[in-house]
Amino acid sequence: LIKNMVSGLIRTDGKVTALGLELTPGNQSAQVEISATLSGKESLQVSVLAPDGKEEVVETVLTTKGTYRGTFATDASGVYTITATHLDADGNLLDFAQANMASSYSKEYECFAETMGEELLLGVCEATGGKMAYTAANVMEFTGKLMKQMLDPAVPLLVGLMVLVLAEIAVRKFRLKKR
Repeated sequence: LIKNMVSGLIRTDGKVTALGLELTPGNQSAQVEISATLSGKESLQVSVLAPDGKEEVVETVLTTKGTYRGTFATDASGVYTITATHLDADGNLLDFAQANMASSYSKEYECFAETMGEELLLGVCEATGGKMAYTAANVMEFTGKLMKQMLDPAVPLLVGLMVLVLAEIAVRKFRLKKR
């Protein structure tokens, strides 16, 4: 076991192997993509260590030459550790790659399906008399109209400041005293 681990970390036969490991998080699952060149009876094993300590083997499928893909569930909050190992025909470790991914939600917060969001917003807009903004340009269009209708506070504040300055001058000029 130790010989396999050391030989996997420090190559002694001059061969250089590299596993590329890429993660794509989804809503309640994640996709793992591994770039590996396998020859003969070599194998690729992928496992995921969940935040609760359970280890799950991920089934991978060869999608294109040298690219394997698999999917695993991310139904708990926390850090997932994904390990890909490249083994020879005898089960000896040739190479490995490891990556971590954080999932920061729990299923109890998943109230709506991904496709319900737009329908829900349209219903809220209709119920409240609002309009749906589909692009950033539409948002700025609605915001611009709202801002044009607002009163600029600079003019009333300047008038108030002038009244206070004149009142201060009058108090000093006539030296009004408190009784």
